[in-house]
Order: sequence, then structure tokens, then C-alpha cells
Amino acid sequence: MPDVYVSLMAQYFPTYKAKEDSVINRKLNLKEYDEIQNYLFNLNLENGYIQELGENEEEYVPDFSS
Repeated sequence: MPDVYVSLMAQYFPTYKAKEDSVINRKLNLKEYDEIQNYLFNLNLENGYIQELGENEEEYVPDFSS
């Protein structure tokens, strides 16, 4: 599929009201991230980017409380 581009981003973390939602109130765990990477590899896509799963994404979010 040369016309399809995929970017798997790993930096999601809950903020604001997402913290109150039981479905999305946490970051991805390693098992979930491995599963989606394997799924994408099995699609045989030719173009894309996979971001490494990190630990410190919150450090880069501005403090919106002031």
C-alpha cells in the first residue's frame, strides 16, 4: 500500500476531563503498544513512523492553570 501513510504516536496521556473517563484515563501500557505495532507490521504498509513508547510526555505540556 504505497499510498497509505501511518504515524503511530505514543505520547497520549490523559488531561483535563479525560482523567475522569474510565476508558481513557491512563497511558498505553507496553502490551497494548506492542499489539498495535504488530498489527501495523502485519498490514505490510510501506510508509510510516512509529514513535517509541516513553515515560516523560507530561514534561512537555504547558501549565494551563495560570
